[in-house]
Amino acid sequence: AGRPQEAPRCVFAGREAKVRDRSPQGFAVYRAASVLLALCLMPVTAGAKARDDGSAKYKALVAQLKGGDTSIDFAALREAYAQSPDFDWEPDGDLRKQMYSALDRKDFSGAVKAAQKALDKDYLDIDAHHVLSLAYQGTGEPAKARFHHDVMHGLIQAIFSSGDGKGQDTAFVVNSTAEEYIIMSILGLLLNKQSLVEGNGHQFDVMECADRKTHEKLTVYFNIDRPMQAMDKALKQR
Repeated sequence: AGRPQEAPRCVFAGREAKVRDRSPQGFAVYRAASVLLALCLMPVTAGAKARDDGSAKYKALVAQLKGGDTSIDFAALREAYAQSPDFDWEPDGDLRKQMYSALDRKDFSGAVKAAQKALDKDYLDIDAHHVLSLAYQGTGEPAKARFHHDVMHGLIQAIFSSGDGKGQDTAFVVNSTAEEYIIMSILGLLLNKQSLVEGNGHQFDVMECADRKTHEKLTVYFNIDRPMQAMDKALKQR
């Protein structure tokens, strides 16, 4: 295995957040609130050619990553995934519960099985890579643990590199609501209020938060165009 990647860092509100290996409880995320389905949805603008191009690029990058190359462009991978027909904007909550529950019980083989199922559904599932990085440590397979650790960090770094979360123009670009909670967890923030707003042709989740330790109030912006477009497409196909 190659050298570990440096932990992603993000400066937010004048302080630096560093991603560390977190406990399963602290890193768990929540599914999107069902109320989002009733809110305004952005129309799909990508044509068939864009989807085909995204699918081909996504498959090529995933094959490269599965081959062990963790130096790939994770931002390009995330964008290609969002443009592909394989894009899954809603993580499987049942699998998420299963893999974290197994990890809590130190049932490492059970955690690996559930997390691998999650990756079969969405290979960019940050939680699944996190669980595998810990479960493979438990099974005594350090090379596999390091691989999934590095993939997790690459995906998180790509989100932090997409903006600073301080406003609409520099919002963090996410592929799912689950990723929003991952970023807030890393930043040490507790959610007080969530609002869906539109601006300049884009849609945003505006999260009014408080620092877990200092209770300082902060607002974080997430660009949710990708999951909202996918949600709109899924609803139209029903």
